[in-house]
Amino acid sequence: MQNKILVGKYIKLNLLFSLFNIPKLADMKKLLIALLSLVILACLWLGYMGGFNKVEVQTGQEGGYELSGIFHHGSYANISETFEEMV
Repeated sequence: MQNKILVGKYIKLNLLFSLFNIPKLADMKKLLIALLSLVILACLWLGYMGGFNKVEVQTGQEGGYELSGIFHHGSYANISETFEEMV
């Protein structure tokens, strides 16, 4: 008697999974392992590239360059006016 109830519940649960397109636990486990692997690989790559290192801020003189510029707001159609202002 108890076997029939368990089988009936299993069939109802399977029907529920198929009706609402809910992935089964085995599929979700594979997906979780794949996502976890990607996160671990991304963290390893970031560590290798120095993403977790502290930034050392230094002051000093950089070359002998002089830079000038003018801010431009708007579309590139009107950028010639900004270039003319610089010259």
